[in-house]
Amino acid sequence: MAAHSHISASTRPTTNGPALFPSNHHTWLIGKEWPANVIMHWREFSQVGLAPYPSDPGPGKIITADKWVETGSDQTILFSHILYTLPDGTLYQDVFANKTTSVIIRGPGYFSVDGPPPGGPPNPFWCVSQSAPHPSYGSFGYIDQQALTLDNFTQSLPTPARPIPSSPSVLPDVAPIQVFSVPTTVYSWQGTGPTPDKQGTSRIRFDADPQGRVIVSDIQHFDASGKLSFIQWYTIGQIAIYPTTTVLPAWVNAVPRQVKEGCNA
Repeated sequence: MAAHSHISASTRPTTNGPALFPSNHHTWLIGKEWPANVIMHWREFSQVGLAPYPSDPGPGKIITADKWVETGSDQTILFSHILYTLPDGTLYQDVFANKTTSVIIRGPGYFSVDGPPPGGPPNPFWCVSQSAPHPSYGSFGYIDQQALTLDNFTQSLPTPARPIPSSPSVLPDVAPIQVFSVPTTVYSWQGTGPTPDKQGTSRIRFDADPQGRVIVSDIQHFDASGKLSFIQWYTIGQIAIYPTTTVLPAWVNAVPRQVKEGCNA
């Protein structure tokens, strides 16, 4: 796990950092579509908010995502399967999708927040939907250096700002045909500006590899008193790319458990 540092809730942002970006700032990242005819496997860490929401145990906690994706010859997604887990290792969500079916299964943590509502769904809750095939694409974010420069972001070469997930287990007897690794030193872009409501200060940081692919995205909002009021960040670990002929563990590309359309609510 990489070393990391961030502004604590008790630290007030100062004006000695990067120059302010304008309140009407635009997007600083460029999406580049995933490669065609491959299977990809990687892990991510993420955190949104400072505390759980009613009936949702995820916000405020570091969520681990274990992601599998297969793409076709036209770069469309043939299937994706993501297991989200809470810090204690229990299931947060199991999300599967292919061109005809999507499934979401919520873990037991949802009921540890405030319990199931009267007449609410059982534990675990799940929903399955059937739909006509439609093209779906995925992409990784890359730095838009021109946009960042125009909005007064400054660049440095530190270690990543947040913990990086460990590499996923290598498939038995199968070597990846390509690996997107995580460098020890990253190209970091940092900016400071007003929050969306213009009542506080935002600090935003993007850490990228030498090709500009974003490894860490870190957004923090502070209120007028300097107290941390909101946080949203994610980190992407090493990405292993396999040929589509790879034999996957049975659960990876199969519809999870329930196959009947509808919800069990």
